[in-house]
Amino acid sequence: MPWFEAPGTQCPQALWYTAAGPPDAPPLLMLHGFLGTHVTWQPLVRGLRQTHRVVRPDLYGHGRSGIPSDGGHLDPDGLARDLLALMASVAAGSFSLVGYSMGGRIALRMAAAAPAHVARLVLVSASAGIPDAAERDARRRADAALAAQIEASGLDAFLARWDQTPVLASGRPLTEAQRRRLAHDRARHRPEGIAASLRHTGAGSQVDSGPLLPAWSVPTLLVAGRRDGKYVASMRQMAAMIPGAQLAIVESVGHRVPLEAPVALAGLVSRFLTGLRVPTVPGPPGHSAG
Repeated sequence: MPWFEAPGTQCPQALWYTAAGPPDAPPLLMLHGFLGTHVTWQPLVRGLRQTHRVVRPDLYGHGRSGIPSDGGHLDPDGLARDLLALMASVAAGSFSLVGYSMGGRIALRMAAAAPAHVARLVLVSASAGIPDAAERDARRRADAALAAQIEASGLDAFLARWDQTPVLASGRPLTEAQRRRLAHDRARHRPEGIAASLRHTGAGSQVDSGPLLPAWSVPTLLVAGRRDGKYVASMRQMAAMIPGAQLAIVESVGHRVPLEAPVALAGLVSRFLTGLRVPTVPGPPGHSAG
């Protein structure tokens, strides 16, 4: 499996990634969320690799990827630049992009930086950022405190608390198979990597992308789980701002759509990438999106 050394990095600080599908097929980049790895997307890849060259990195600080000593590679815009460089090395021209949660925020920054290179964009359980500067600063401080706790006490205690946060607890109870998938996804994490991601790549470290959305030119699909009220509201708001955006709500699941409903998500992504409209949902009265 290949490594990519972005300008200013080298092994063991590089991005690890895997690619599947015909080398001459349209490229597709898939970005996992916080505490995920490339394994997050495994159930979707079985179908997508028939029509696309699917590239799945472990983001910095996660899985097999390194932890750059320069935090500029870890912040959302720096990571976006490195991922654009990765895709330029993999395939010429434009590519489609799928991002979940933290990966969705990074995908937004990639599309904002290089809209001509992103053919289609799918955001799953993501937000445009935190608009209020004081709230962003408070989130940044909270993430730094969590990072310090991880470094002091390890990952196990942090993970037990993290899984009880309201956003993650919004979903239905995981099956035993889903628990095994989640554990496998986290098995390669190192405390120092997750702490670095919290400090540099968290929502408090990212500028708000909301002001960019009314002039957005990239065809975009927004997906959220019905039980994840916070992100359903966020996605509805984004859909109202992005010209021509499509919005799909997956029933009976929460924030972890790739884990809880991989078959439904695979169908939505496949339809959108091939230019078909996806089943959309009505918004509140007076709302028109999708």
